[in-house]
Amino acid sequence: MRHLILAAVVAVGTAVAADSALLTEYPPGSIRTREQAAAALQRASADADETERVYRSEISACSATIFVTRCQNNARSKRDARMREVERVRLEAHALTRRLDAEERARVRAAEEARRAAEAPQKRQREAQSRAEFEARQKQAEQHPQSKPTPRTPAQPAPPGGSLTPEQRAENVRRLQEKQRAAAEYAQRKAKEREENIRRREQRRKERQAEEDKRAAAAAASK
Repeated sequence: MRHLILAAVVAVGTAVAADSALLTEYPPGSIRTREQAAAALQRASADADETERVYRSEISACSATIFVTRCQNNARSKRDARMREVERVRLEAHALTRRLDAEERARVRAAEEARRAAEAPQKRQREAQSRAEFEARQKQAEQHPQSKPTPRTPAQPAPPGGSLTPEQRAENVRRLQEKQRAAAEYAQRKAKEREENIRRREQRRKERQAEEDKRAAAAAASK
């Protein structure tokens, strides 16, 4: 019996020392880099395993004491206190990782927006040139009308010889203009949808981040 009591005392001392070491190594707010977060998660996992091992040893040793229930309650209290510290470290490490990931995504989006802004003048210039060429073709088609307009058909074949009539060219230009307008409207809708999706994802991320920060603060305050 004397050996069992001694084992229980040693297990308690080991648990308290390990708990103090975890708190000393990772006090609240000390996890600041991605590498520290990874190391903290690994350490917290090892401490959780050690906590369960020590708890089982203490519970087993309690059977040799006079006040079994009191001994078991003390063992549970120490285990719960240590697991709260382990959970605090885990929450802080995960919260930091999510924040760093969100910042990285924001940097990527900012770089993409800057690239698009830099390319915007050239894009507008190309669009203006395309419009000018289209208007020139349309004006040329209007300056050479036939005495009898050709009826509009879904697809006008070229007359013998392979050349198009002015009316056919005008019809082709009109169709091209409609396709370009429809493509531009479609691109604008898609751009708005992407912006709205990004805004919603960012809002959800902020809400999750706030919830994680709140849980981490609550875990730290319970110590």
